[in-house]
Amino acid sequence: MVDGSIATPFGREAVKMPIKRPVVTEMDMQRARQIVCSLIPLKRLSDDDAEIVARAIAERLDYQQGKADALNTLGIVYYLKGNLQLSLRYYNDAYNHYKAIHDTSNVVQTLMNIGIVFSATR
Repeated sequence: MVDGSIATPFGREAVKMPIKRPVVTEMDMQRARQIVCSLIPLKRLSDDDAEIVARAIAERLDYQQGKADALNTLGIVYYLKGNLQLSLRYYNDAYNHYKAIHDTSNVVQTLMNIGIVFSATR
């Protein structure tokens, strides 16, 4: 447990906040190694081809966290390229994946990313 504090109208109040550490198994490490090794050739591919290969890798490995992270990263890539509609699509897909695996911190992150895209359309 980590002690923290929050501001209240009556001053600062101590709160115990548990730190949830992810459990990394040997299977996770093997999947991560497979993903990294598989991504090396993507540097030479076009964005569209890289997207197809990345999706195939994620599906083949059935690594839910990796799928969600990849979708969120694609959202960032397309946001930076100025393709806001495609960026929103990937952020929304990532949001749904994170929600399905109960990854609350990344659910919040994708919601913030979606908000940033909407604020850029103003």
